Amino acid sequence: MKPKVVSKRIFLSFLGIFLGITFILSALFSFMVLSNELSDIGKGYYNLGHAILFVILTLPGRMIEFTPMSAIIATIITFENMIRHRELIALKASGISNKFLVDLFIKISTFFVIIIFITLEFVTPFLDRQANKIRSAAITENKNLIIGDQGYWAREENWMLNIKEIKAGNLLENISIYRYNKTGGLSSYISSAEGEIIDKKRLLLKNVIQKDFTEGGIENSFYEEKVMTFDIPIFNMDIISVPIEAASLSKLFNQAMLLKERGENYRYTLSIFWQKTSIPFAVMAIVLLCIPFFVNRIPTRGELGFEIAVSIIGGTLIYFLKYILGYVAVIFEINPFYLLMFPILILFVVDLFLIRNVLK
Repeated sequence: MKPKVVSKRIFLSFLGIFLGITFILSALFSFMVLSNELSDIGKGYYNLGHAILFVILTLPGRMIEFTPMSAIIATIITFENMIRHRELIALKASGISNKFLVDLFIKISTFFVIIIFITLEFVTPFLDRQANKIRSAAITENKNLIIGDQGYWAREENWMLNIKEIKAGNLLENISIYRYNKTGGLSSYISSAEGEIIDKKRLLLKNVIQKDFTEGGIENSFYEEKVMTFDIPIFNMDIISVPIEAASLSKLFNQAMLLKERGENYRYTLSIFWQKTSIPFAVMAIVLLCIPFFVNRIPTRGELGFEIAVSIIGGTLIYFLKYILGYVAVIFEINPFYLLMFPILILFVVDLFLIRNVLK
């Protein structure tokens, strides 16, 4: 049998099992998310359709969370299928070596590492922002707040505020504030590239450009930081806030470093960053760990159910251990890298030792 045909067949088998298990696990947890959203139905014009759309848009993020568990089960089932149908023996009889199989699964796991990183950086942050935006637009009961394609708009008698984007962690981008005089003419214009929500009535703007329109002309001012206070509570945190967990990897890291420079608590944000970063590496380490135990397996009966049960238990422990270690790092002020990434690095060393013994 040609190596390319073997590679394609094993890859497609692994991919189908991996995606199927990931979808099933994440779909089960999605019902919990949906039940939580049902409590908000009736607020504003938020209805069941909005709740279902919110769950669907946030589904890819939940799928990523379950990839380590799916990787264990998919690897075991893929090998067990080859062993039970004596395909593994046939492959070796045709000249396929252990090195070929090891290299193939290294390529497969590397492929998933790349896909997961791309998804975490670009796909899930965008979908999560859209989900929160749709939810916010439907659920808001604040008549002074309008949420649409052009961002977030708020108005009062003599001013209007526009925020183009509210990102994870309540980071604001492209803020414009228009103030009007008693006759309805524009009296000042304030623009800021970024800012933060302080509370329901206050914003912290950064790198602020202010233009005041007076009888004598236009007066320009620049402020590194400027706090804007409004008369009405337009920033309902339960409605417009986007959780920091929805941020991309690069945004999480940059936000953590920014908080550290300011002397603020950055450990939770850094913990979320390493929790997400550890996921693709955990997938690869787990796949490689399974290979030495199956590549020389002789066909037997009655073992698959036990092995899947063990893999589910192991995957569940990994799933919860990631969060537990993340909170431990925050509580005891430990660098999250050591608790979240160091165990995976040790697992890679174990993988290398076991695989070398298989290839001898």
